[in-house]
Amino acid sequence: MSERLGGSGGVSRVFNADDITLMRTAYAMVVAEEADNAQDKAETDGEIVARAVIRLYSMGMADAGKLSEAARLMTSSRLFRR
Repeated sequence: MSERLGGSGGVSRVFNADDITLMRTAYAMVVAEEADNAQDKAETDGEIVARAVIRLYSMGMADAGKLSEAARLMTSSRLFRR
């Protein structure tokens, strides 16, 4: 992941192909596990999972397994869904 200064002095993140692949893998792991564990087979909210994965990856979590577990735990909280 590379960083560059934004126009307002903030830092914006630019994800490369490897970053996207890792995040996509973690996202797929969360969605697959949620689908397997859902009692009513309700559809997992993909946007919430994606936001969690991106947030955690941006904070430096770069292992797909750990990233998926943390994102799953994070999205299971009602506080995160607000």
